[in-house]
Amino acid sequence: MGGFGFHGGSGFHGGSRMGGGDFVSAPAYVLLIASSITDARAFEVTMQNLTAAIAPFSGHLAVDMDKPVSWEGTGPAHIVVIQFASADQAQAWKNSDAFKSFDAELHKSSTLTMQLLQGLPMPSLGGRRGGRGAARFDAKAFEPNVKDYDQLLDQRLKNICKGC
Repeated sequence: MGGFGFHGGSGFHGGSRMGGGDFVSAPAYVLLIASSITDARAFEVTMQNLTAAIAPFSGHLAVDMDKPVSWEGTGPAHIVVIQFASADQAQAWKNSDAFKSFDAELHKSSTLTMQLLQGLPMPSLGGRRGGRGAARFDAKAFEPNVKDYDQLLDQRLKNICKGC
């Protein structure tokens, strides 16, 4: 099985074409989950240096959070999500000296796991023929996501407005 663009464990697709010839790029994410932090100060310094380490590879922090709320099971001590424009750029970072230094320092201060995740395709802003508007998506493909998000927002509003 696998998600969009994943091919049997052999690698990732960086993008595809959708109906109408629109190029679609697919971001990649590095998910770092620290189950425990053994040296809080060293971990903090390492995380502060992360932004500079990922910048040359078009990476940026999407999530950097201590003790995220766990809906089920035991939550991690810290979670980080780094977004890259493509899996190739994430891999270039992993192969770099900047990553090797970051990884070595991180392992000195924490117990963690790290995964590469392929993101869902995004429309390329300049890739449409004719130059007007964004890439077209089939709205039905996103209906389950919209329904789930609407339910989440509805539940949050109910929690906020208790007793109003």
